[in-house]
Amino acid sequence: MTTEEYSDEILMAYSDGELAPDEAARIAAKAESDPDIAARISVFRRTGEVLSMAAAERNRMAPPVESHARIRAQLARSSGNGGQVVDLQARRNRPRRSAIWSGAIAASIALAIGIGGGYWLGQQPGSGSTGPVQVTQLDPAIAEKLSSLPSGETASIPGEVSMTPVASFELASGEFCREYELIGTSGSRTVSVACNEAGNWKLRFAMDAGAASGGEYVPASSLEILDAYLSSSGASAPMSEESERAALSSLGE
Repeated sequence: MTTEEYSDEILMAYSDGELAPDEAARIAAKAESDPDIAARISVFRRTGEVLSMAAAERNRMAPPVESHARIRAQLARSSGNGGQVVDLQARRNRPRRSAIWSGAIAASIALAIGIGGGYWLGQQPGSGSTGPVQVTQLDPAIAEKLSSLPSGETASIPGEVSMTPVASFELASGEFCREYELIGTSGSRTVSVACNEAGNWKLRFAMDAGAASGGEYVPASSLEILDAYLSSSGASAPMSEESERAALSSLGE
């Protein structure tokens, strides 16, 4: 395999000890001669270590009511929207906001995956591309949908992906932000967060969340990393449908 052929799913599986011994041995040998592969494995291992710390803390604490309320709110909203509506319940067979993260652990996860430095967890080093979803700049078509599309509805982005806003919320700083998913033409899925600054949408978080369907390995920790980012950013509970509508309307004022 070339560097590009070692997908994040494969390297995450290797880091988690999920691969067969012969395949794991091949990747270990490749990592010794390829610094890009070694660096990616290091990121996944550091993230796994921090997530293990978070899991230990979570087991000592009860899950917050707000976490489950967020999912219930999204499921309720998905059943009431018109047009093309994403089936959030089918895509989420477990709560995404059930973990409790201390500030230190959340910050450690942010550091481990390089959020502050603009590192996208799904990027293939040396490929010259982030795949079907470019995350270094927010596509104008995506920005337009962020300013208008209600959470739970899906829209097509010309030539590339479908987009589904998941939730709207505010950060501790008061910024209006939205979590959304992009599905690439190849079936890749990217989970992202963008915030509106003075009328302009700025990407704050993006990561490869595995194949939308048919993926051979989708790490259970993917959305927990997003949870940690939201916690460390001081994200509020998701807005109600009415609050979201008002916030979207105010963007054009």
